Amino acid sequence: MRRFHLSLNISIQTVFFSLLFTLAGLLTWFNYTRNSATALLMAERLLAEVNGKVLREMRLNYAPFRLMAESMPRLPELAHKPAGLNHPLTPVFLDTLAGTPHLYSLYMGYADGDFYQAIAVPDLEQARAALNAPPGSRFILRSIHGCGPDRMECWSFLDAQRAPLGFRAVPNPSYDPRERTWYRQASKTDRVIKTNIYVYASLNAPGTTLARRFSNRKTSGVFGVDITLDTVSAFLREQQVGKDGRIIVFAADGQVTGHPDPAQVTRTVLDRDGRPHVLPARVGDLGDPVLEALYERYASGEDIGQGILKLQVAGQRYLAMLSPIPAWLSSREYVGLAVPEVEFTGPVAANQAQALIFSLALFVAAIPLIRFAAGRIARPLVKLTDESRTIRDLDLDAPLTVRSHITEVAELAEAMQAMKAALRTFGRYVPRDLVRRLVRSGAGAETEGQRRQITLLFTDVADFTRITEPMAPEEVMRIMTTYFREAGSVIASHGGTIDKFIGDALMAFWNAPELMEDHTHQACAATLRCAGAVGHLEFCRLEGACFSLRTRFGLHRGEVVVGNVGSADRINYTALGAAVNLASRLEGLNKHLGTTILASETVYLAARDRFLFRSAGRVRPKGATVPLAVYELLGALPGSGLEDITAPESLVDMVRRWETAYALYYARDWAEAERAFATLAEARPADRLAAVLLRRSRANAAVHPDADWDGVEEFATK
Repeated sequence: MRRFHLSLNISIQTVFFSLLFTLAGLLTWFNYTRNSATALLMAERLLAEVNGKVLREMRLNYAPFRLMAESMPRLPELAHKPAGLNHPLTPVFLDTLAGTPHLYSLYMGYADGDFYQAIAVPDLEQARAALNAPPGSRFILRSIHGCGPDRMECWSFLDAQRAPLGFRAVPNPSYDPRERTWYRQASKTDRVIKTNIYVYASLNAPGTTLARRFSNRKTSGVFGVDITLDTVSAFLREQQVGKDGRIIVFAADGQVTGHPDPAQVTRTVLDRDGRPHVLPARVGDLGDPVLEALYERYASGEDIGQGILKLQVAGQRYLAMLSPIPAWLSSREYVGLAVPEVEFTGPVAANQAQALIFSLALFVAAIPLIRFAAGRIARPLVKLTDESRTIRDLDLDAPLTVRSHITEVAELAEAMQAMKAALRTFGRYVPRDLVRRLVRSGAGAETEGQRRQITLLFTDVADFTRITEPMAPEEVMRIMTTYFREAGSVIASHGGTIDKFIGDALMAFWNAPELMEDHTHQACAATLRCAGAVGHLEFCRLEGACFSLRTRFGLHRGEVVVGNVGSADRINYTALGAAVNLASRLEGLNKHLGTTILASETVYLAARDRFLFRSAGRVRPKGATVPLAVYELLGALPGSGLEDITAPESLVDMVRRWETAYALYYARDWAEAERAFATLAEARPADRLAAVLLRRSRANAAVHPDADWDGVEEFATK
């Protein structure tokens, strides 16, 4: 079990801070308990005030519409049947619609099923589309008259100046006002009724209706006023209480009849044919647990309008209030408010702040003094602790600057500086990155290994002996240092482990000591980028002649044993096994095949999804008993995300034609293979592999090998 430790600096500060903080906490607690009762009382008064304001606002906002519904049926002209699309009150209807925001339509439904309506077209494209209104439409006159097969629905579209824009007639319409909720409710009473939220038939959008019946000696019916939800939602948004308060209007059955967000008042459902239908929403459809809890209190028989209710939702306390809407405006609708109790602590903040400032004054004043005293003692030790972490991570380049008048601390700093110098010297011989990765992987320094599938890379500089033979050893050392630095940085950036440098050769592998899922992909990308990096290097001899080094690469994926190999006083982290020798042999085969990067079939199978390969033949390298297929790595495939090494489309096309010729070769169709490779060689004169396959095709065409020919090329030299 790990023991808990505190630094010296923190320990000193903790003692004094604890004393001062305890004093500040006691004063704050005393101040809070004294004022909490006052805060709750103020919260209840504020909630009651807002609730009353909401009821007043609803009364005032609905008053103009109620006045219309109350007064219009008293006009004697209202009961007259329209003559087509003309009615004695049409100008009055249009003036009223033009001057009253959120008023959607005025209409009369007659006892014989006839219907007359004046509509204010909403300034929304989807509304015009629902009404099939032509562009520029501001008003619509709609009339349904007749009976039986002669029944007709007529639409007249007017612009803002009430000039006609279009006309539409629909024979035998299905709409019957007598079947609508507003008609049925209003026909049973002599007072104005208000419906719950429902979907307007003409607009396919939600709203509410104020309606009252009318009658004379000739006809009777119901006059209606349609109101869009924007009015209700707008004033409910203005009455929002607190940052996280809720306000809602709902009917006794749970239907939402008012919400600050008009989109929450309706819900869309799909019928069996997958067609959407807009329906009124219920409280449970809102997905708000606070409003659901508020409605449950109502449904449980809670007294309405009897003061503050307290709710507990998801661990948070809410103050709530339920009030019935006046009977003249609605039959059974209620306004609900719910606000987190914590939001009412604002009025207490001033008193709390004063007490808190007073209690913390001493605490704040003492902080710099305590920190200064503790820091003077502990700062050198903290620096030495940080320095020990950098040494643990083998970050040895930064100088050690620790000064202290304490003898033991000064001596410790001098010893640590000497240790860093010794480790810097040691780091020249052992790669720091390898040590870091060994530590991260959990591998120790024991001379033992483990089997693992890895990807191996061997490199070699072509004609290195010939190039460097006339050079001085110091000049060769300078060139190879630059060469290995460039190659090593690319390999390390792709997570590769550099095993060793052997003259002008390099051995590296991936997936050890740390596991790497995409180790073959990383090895291929590193090899391509390494080839580009060292290929662009230009070296100049002392006498002025400049040259480049051409590097050959061998890639193989196989199972080896990785681990520490060596004696008790000197070890090397390396990989051992037949796969290592095979990777080395693949690098050597480049000079026979004329390739640059030669990969085994295991590499090809693991990386062909992101890299472009072409078949280079089937070979049996020196020392190998089993033949294997080899491939030349040419670049990354388009779309792999490796833009800097992506093969051009022309090269991808060349590989397609190459594989066709290659298939002809191994199908023993020597003549066709010869023609195909001749075309490829002619298009790419510098392609030595094409020349090799062309030469083999011609030779086989001349001698016609036996039926047991398998195309395997055996190599007796490296």
